[in-house]
Amino acid sequence: MRSRLRLLGIVLCVWFSIACASTTAVTAPAATAVNAPPPPPPVPQDALDLVPADAQALADIDLTAFTRAHDFTTWRGWATRFACAPADELDWLLGTTQRAIVASTGARPKTEGLVILAGKYTAADVPHGLSLLERGKSGVVAAPTASAAIPAARSAKHGRFDVTTHAALSATQLEGRLLIAGDSALLLRVLDRLDTPASDHFADTEPYRSLRSQLGCAGRAICGALLPGSEGARILKKQLTNVGMKALGESLADVPSGVMLDLREGLTFASASPMHTIDDAHSVEKQINDWLWQLGVFARLAGFPDVLDQIQVHVADTTVQLHLTLLPAALSKLEGRVDDMLGDGEGACNATAQPVAAPTAGPTAQQTAAP
Repeated sequence: MRSRLRLLGIVLCVWFSIACASTTAVTAPAATAVNAPPPPPPVPQDALDLVPADAQALADIDLTAFTRAHDFTTWRGWATRFACAPADELDWLLGTTQRAIVASTGARPKTEGLVILAGKYTAADVPHGLSLLERGKSGVVAAPTASAAIPAARSAKHGRFDVTTHAALSATQLEGRLLIAGDSALLLRVLDRLDTPASDHFADTEPYRSLRSQLGCAGRAICGALLPGSEGARILKKQLTNVGMKALGESLADVPSGVMLDLREGLTFASASPMHTIDDAHSVEKQINDWLWQLGVFARLAGFPDVLDQIQVHVADTTVQLHLTLLPAALSKLEGRVDDMLGDGEGACNATAQPVAAPTAGPTAQQTAAP
């Protein structure tokens, strides 16, 4: 009897051991799944959703519209000869990027810039983003030279993102399809928003939505907006003041403005500025027309085609609208006259060039940036 009881005890112990082991094997993965952290939020598919709502100025540029344009060779030549854009950086940009978004926040002297490129990138392209942003902020136009003494950029982690920093600027690439560069504080804020998805985007704000709709920005080469207090509005006011249009500059700097450029059939440019009152709108309309008439006199004396005569200015409600269309034949005539006047343009670019090296990725920083 004792031996039978002992045998029964052994059998029960073995059975319970198997049952407990089976239960543990089944429930362990479930417990692990419960305790595992949730996956990080996905990066937005639309690059425009990365721009925070407090942006003060924005330009949304479809670079494929330039490469598809009939006059692409002319546009590229003007960019390198007259705007002094380094040919190698321009070719890299056009070869990797389909869309570029340039934005800024704050007012001078605390303006922060952000550039978002959408295309195909690797970590090796990050220094290009920093280089482009540095030239844009400093006004330096020279191609990079290896002899310039600029410290190497440093790389560090910011949460789940690899960030490269040079001076006060930082850059990163996301998922091989986005390259973001900007003032470090702004770029890190954009990355933080990816981990805690925000519902406030500049694309959803007013007056940007209204201006974009009014100008018909879908499918255009460039769509932009300037808000009062932005650095762009300050520059606009300064430039108009310099040509004797101080009152116009003050009026336009005090309201939001939107611009659109289309290259599908020649060149089409449009702008819209909603004024405070109908009287303000008609006053600005008159000032613009007076200014265009004066410019037209000088343009004809200089032998330019009657381009300014084709600019239409009118008021809709309280919004001042400006529109210009140049068909391919008129655009070619204008291009020829500009080439005759400005020549090859190389001297002007070389005269203002300064040797500046593009930042290169250096050793990974030992310290990890706080997420």
